[in-house]
Parts: sequence; structure tokens; C-alpha cells
Amino acid sequence: MERRAPKLNRMPKTIPTALDTQSPALAHLTEEERATLRAVTVTRMYDTGETVFLEGEPSPGLWFVERGRVRLFKTAQGGQELTVCIVRTTDPFCLGTCPLFDGERNPVSAQALEPVTLKMLDRRAIMAQRDSDAELGMSFGRMLADRYRHFTRLTSALALHCIRVRVADALLGQLKLRGVPTARGIEMELDLTQELLASCLGTDRAVVSRTLLAFEREGILQAQGKHITLYDLPALERITNV
Repeated sequence: MERRAPKLNRMPKTIPTALDTQSPALAHLTEEERATLRAVTVTRMYDTGETVFLEGEPSPGLWFVERGRVRLFKTAQGGQELTVCIVRTTDPFCLGTCPLFDGERNPVSAQALEPVTLKMLDRRAIMAQRDSDAELGMSFGRMLADRYRHFTRLTSALALHCIRVRVADALLGQLKLRGVPTARGIEMELDLTQELLASCLGTDRAVVSRTLLAFEREGILQAQGKHITLYDLPALERITNV
């Protein structure tokens, strides 16, 4: 996918905030741990297309998505972008875990896909708490493990599976989140454009479109824009069981 000129950021709005105890990323924290982190938490808001942080920049801390979606991506020297993942409010992990532990810079860039509200925990304060609270340190370790599992799965998919398998696997993941059984089959509205889906799969939009058309010809599904009607779930699952 061709690289677009980044949208210039206004100064993000920052306000003090309470720590979101409903976030899946924080579900394992005790009330005492939440109280400890609450004092170093602020809320920042970004408009659609704005950059949250850039690959190679120093990491300011941990980020949790409170509202909206954030795209994490890497940019090749030629300008092509690979979307590493789309972070949603329901995800059990946070942004910025790796730099928190190794002191390095951001390994990816982050961009708001829509109006986004993020909770930010200051890196220096977290490091101080981590060193003095073993349980809190373990909590951040679990967050890092969640990210490692995701990236391992992504690397395996890109290295080992053809685009047909990758598209099928992505559709199954979306179906688990938003599929609705109906008389016609399982229906869903993708929350990704085909262009963004292609970026997540390491290919381009035309390849994704041809793959969906092939699935239609095989009677597996029907795709109309973002609306997908799945007729044959076992057939789609068999494609991924390679």
C-alpha cells in the first residue's frame, strides 16, 4: 500500500483522568495497583488520521484505548506500510509495552483511525512502581506476553500461509467478534476497509478483492462492500487448517 503524507497533528488534548477499571488490559490489576497507577494517568484525544506516535521516537509510556481504534504499522524504505494490528477497546493489551521494558524506541507507528481517546501512563512513573512492586511488574510482563503472542502469530501467517489462508483467517477472526446468525447465514459488517484489511495481511486491495470473489464463486460467502454473508463456515475453516 502506498504511503500517504501523514496528517499534521494539532496539540492533543490532555486531561487528568481516573484509570479505567473496565479495560481488559487492566482486568488483572488489584484495586491497590489501580490506585497506584491512577495518579500517573492522563487522557489524550486524537482526531481521525492523526499520529499518536512514530516509529523510532522515544516512547512516552503505556497507552490504553478507551474509545475508537488505533492502527499500529511499520513503514518500509520504499514507503509501503504493513499494518501490524488494529487496537480496539476490547483488546487485552496496551501500546508501548516493549519500550517500557527495554528502554528502546517505538518499534511501530500509531495512527488514529477515527476520533480516539487514549489513557496514557507515564513511563518514568511506571518504571519506578515496577521496581518497587513485584506484582505490578508481573502484570506488565503479562501485557508484554500478550503482544508477543500476537506478533508471533502475525509472523507465522505472513511467512507460512498464502493469501487465501490469510484472508480466510482474518474473516474468521472478524466473525467471532461481530458475526450474527441469520436465516441466510452468518452476517457481519467489517470494521475495516478492504485497503486496510490488505495492509494487515501484507498484500494489496486488488488481491483481497480477487480472493473474496473466489470465495463467492465457491459458494462460501457473499461480499458486498463491508457486508459479508457467510454461507459455509466449515468450508472457510478448512481453508485455514493447512
